[in-house]
Amino acid sequence: MTEYWFARRYPVGHWRNAMAPISPKARRVTWVFAGGMTLGMLAFFVFGLIGHWRIGAGIFAVLAAYSGWYFLFVPGKRFDRHHTVEDYATGRVVPGAAATAEAAPAGGRVNLPEQFAAVTEHWRPRLVAELNGQEVKLVKVQGTFPWHHHVDADEMFLVWKGAIRLEFRDRVVRLRAGEAMVVPRGVEHRPVARHEAQILLFEPAGLRNTGNVEDPIFTAPEAPPADNDQSQPGNRDGTAFGEQS
Repeated sequence: MTEYWFARRYPVGHWRNAMAPISPKARRVTWVFAGGMTLGMLAFFVFGLIGHWRIGAGIFAVLAAYSGWYFLFVPGKRFDRHHTVEDYATGRVVPGAAATAEAAPAGGRVNLPEQFAAVTEHWRPRLVAELNGQEVKLVKVQGTFPWHHHVDADEMFLVWKGAIRLEFRDRVVRLRAGEAMVVPRGVEHRPVARHEAQILLFEPAGLRNTGNVEDPIFTAPEAPPADNDQSQPGNRDGTAFGEQS
């Protein structure tokens, strides 16, 4: 029996992802909800027929409340919105652990639209270039990232597409496509995106994306490198990284 309960089965943002049980535990959650509601309605009608509809209504309310709470909150503890069913089935992701990837130096000509199109999950940086000890990463974001800071590194956010909010403890800065901001080292912050946005990150090599925080979902151990054009002389080799998650 797997440790996970729910994960993505369809593309990110698809409405059917909210109802995608993929393990025995997830199916049990569904059956508890369906069984509780069925028994509650049955009790309501049976007691109503014998003139005790208030008792039936009370039983229905208790069963509906319990089964509803169980369905909504229990699977949320194991709900993985970032990985797909195939990630678990093929062993690319170990249940309960963040995905890992081998990082490799990137070089050569970078086609940003193509590289962004290859990013298949949110909050997982994709390494596309290195220079002077700095890394350029692409990342798609949606939702709320954990609060964190980087002790010894500044971090630059450049919005390529969409819009994000950079939240600080004392203010909020909104960035739209074509706008950028440098977050100074040691300053606690978190990026937030209501809709999917595409971001370029400029930061020192090896910097953990969640800074001083280690999160089982959001922390990316290493930035996946991308395939870059090798037609220019003197380029270093780059390797591609597939979908997570």
